[in-house]
Amino acid sequence: MSTCLNCNLVIKPNVCTAECDGCQGVIHTSCTGLSESEIVRTRSKSKSVKVLCTPCNNRFLQFKELSNLMTTLKNDFSQQLLEMKTQVSDQIAEIKTSLNHVKQPEPSFSFEEIIEEINERQKRKKNIMIVGIPEPSENNSNPENKSDSEVVLDMLKSLKSDFNGNEMKVIRLGRQPPADHQRSRPIKVILNDESEAVSLLRSARKLKSVERFKTCHMFSDKTPRQQEFYRGLKQQLDGRTQNGETNLKIVYKNDIPRIVSLN
Repeated sequence: MSTCLNCNLVIKPNVCTAECDGCQGVIHTSCTGLSESEIVRTRSKSKSVKVLCTPCNNRFLQFKELSNLMTTLKNDFSQQLLEMKTQVSDQIAEIKTSLNHVKQPEPSFSFEEIIEEINERQKRKKNIMIVGIPEPSENNSNPENKSDSEVVLDMLKSLKSDFNGNEMKVIRLGRQPPADHQRSRPIKVILNDESEAVSLLRSARKLKSVERFKTCHMFSDKTPRQQEFYRGLKQQLDGRTQNGETNLKIVYKNDIPRIVSLN
């Protein structure tokens, strides 16, 4: 004899039953939780009311929860993808704008070159450049002869007392100059993240009040194309100034330098 899938009791003869629409098992009509009119509709051709036993109903609820989770994840992914596309589109527009300002010559850039430039700019956002730190002396007997890393750490701590320099990388750029060469090479400092670099750059003006570092300068790490664009903009500024325009200044907006009038 069959048993009810909901109460697990034997189904006696002449007892009203209903069939589960999920597994086609048998259930007491009294165990379905449906009214008499709803039971009638389960037996109609239209099947406007469905019957599910407890096991099938639990599986359905689990599937529904999984389906809802997948829908949520899909929506989140779509939103993140849309935001990424918007950011990339904005960066491409900014780079095209900066490239269009470079007058001579005006080269043609492929999509791959633009993507490469975006990646390079993003990578450099956690770097800072420092000029003005003297080259280390070969006189190692001098106890004050600190390495570049030690001097840079002292400098950055003078800007942020809680700066610890963990995993900081300090690199001298260019070839080693002759011993009698007065000009020192620039230093690239690679930090842990972009926010750390931004915080230090915002405090860079404090160097003027530190006797030891008052002749040093600190700025962001720009790509060759960004440097080329800035040089072209500087030439434009000089030309306009020579032609009589006054109160002109180069300012950055959305990380792109522009000439603005302060009048």
